[in-house]
Amino acid sequence: MKKLALWLFAAAVASGCARPPSSLGRVSALVAPGAGVGSGAFNGGVGSSESSGPPPDIHVGSRITYWNGSALIAGKGFNWTPDDEGNWVDPDSGQHYGKSIKEGTASTSLQEYTVVALDDKQAILALTNYALRQGTAKTFVASIWAGPAASPNGLWVTPSMLLNLPPGTDKEHQTIYGHWPVNGKRVDCVIMKSPNPNGHQFFVYDTHSGLMLDFGSTNVGAASPVTEPGETNTGNTSIAQIQFSGLRQIALPWTSAPDPDCASSFHEMEFEGRNISAGSGRQFTSSLNVKYTLASKGAGWVTCNVTRTQGGIVAGVSPTTLQSKMATGSCMPNPLWINPDVLAKLQPGQLLDTDPVTKIETRVGKSMDGPHGPIITIDMQDQIEMREYGYDSKTGQLVTIHTLDKELALEDILNLKSSN
Repeated sequence: MKKLALWLFAAAVASGCARPPSSLGRVSALVAPGAGVGSGAFNGGVGSSESSGPPPDIHVGSRITYWNGSALIAGKGFNWTPDDEGNWVDPDSGQHYGKSIKEGTASTSLQEYTVVALDDKQAILALTNYALRQGTAKTFVASIWAGPAASPNGLWVTPSMLLNLPPGTDKEHQTIYGHWPVNGKRVDCVIMKSPNPNGHQFFVYDTHSGLMLDFGSTNVGAASPVTEPGETNTGNTSIAQIQFSGLRQIALPWTSAPDPDCASSFHEMEFEGRNISAGSGRQFTSSLNVKYTLASKGAGWVTCNVTRTQGGIVAGVSPTTLQSKMATGSCMPNPLWINPDVLAKLQPGQLLDTDPVTKIETRVGKSMDGPHGPIITIDMQDQIEMREYGYDSKTGQLVTIHTLDKELALEDILNLKSSN
């Protein structure tokens, strides 16, 4: 019998939120160190040696959306891992091993990038990933995407940089100028391929707008070096593809309005409330605390570290804490504050925005009585998700958050506890 050796299998998980790598081969060689946006909060950001600015069609409030598909194709044979209760024992070391069936996975999602801050050196974007459910989109993760204005982590490339790429091939990078289908049309593009022994990746960019049109990657993992007698074992294959869905400019009533006074003194906002789970015909309620702590800010935008702590549903169970990052600003439908002069002019039921890809509608909601005066709400919803944000009409500050996942019957109800 062939001796089993230690093998730790690390499978690529098709999470539905794959992102293109930030290294673009020939393009990355054109990028050099530089300063960041506004206050320079993102130290170590980079600018471009060829062009320090973004493409002409990209501005604060630009929203770029992509369809994302990812899959894991299971290889032949089993996964083998050390297991004290495993049925196979290495006769030399005495190590027990267990085996599990290799399983494939697949998922699709939408990735939505909104430019919240931009200068000639750096771009800061709010990234929201949406799971696709019942023909509509459901928020499942939000984060920050930042990088040089000329090419923030590969999302776009300044057109002049693309035109400077020499056509041809070498062992590591291949550059091809051609055409690519986009929404029923064919556009001029540059295709950059990076083959490797285990697979490949490619980027496609519009040579006129500089936007990434397509990204794809394939990678075959290593087969297990340990097998049972007669077992054929091959590595799993991971596949990812990201396709451009649309670019538009968001226009909200408060986009060009100056920040209210509460923005200048912001350091931290703390919300308290509860999470309600009503799935399976039973309702559970747990405590909920959410903190937004300042990371960086400039005129019309802010980035925060977000801490979400949810109490245990059952007595004695420790609370769970999740850390994340967020970027928002006056171009977003749910910022941390809205100029109160703009709030005063909003009308209940007023349609503010409809996203053509996610189908999420943003409207002015109901007015409520708050501890310091009236609260104006902004509602964002589609068929399976509702998000309501309440703003104090005097200060413009966000004071209530109410979200409802209609699919899973999960609800968050939060009220502002403190702000400083």
